[in-house]
Amino acid sequence: MSDLHHPSSRARTNQTPVLGLGLLGVDYSGAVERLQVLARKDKPGAVAACNTHIIALARQRPDFRAALEKFDVLLPDGMPLVWAMRQKGANLKDRVYGPSKSAPPIAKDTNPRRV
Repeated sequence: MSDLHHPSSRARTNQTPVLGLGLLGVDYSGAVERLQVLARKDKPGAVAACNTHIIALARQRPDFRAALEKFDVLLPDGMPLVWAMRQKGANLKDRVYGPSKSAPPIAKDTNPRRV
């Protein structure tokens, strides 16, 4: 279990539960920051940009939910998820679009590790 998934770390990660999964309440720059932190670790990390289909599938399939719960970061990649997070107090303006979150941090990394 990664330190970001440790129960005491979850509170510090600014997660908001949506249908039982803790989505990280960050904007694009916050997501990039989190990816850079993960990249500096000595072990691989797992990040998912979750849309409504992913969240619904996790609710229907316990095995899929269990897999997602092992991820280091779950990002809200869909406005319905952002809206649900806002209803629970998250201060988000936009989703974190999955494909655009990975290339810039990797390109900026001056000391690349595993990708």
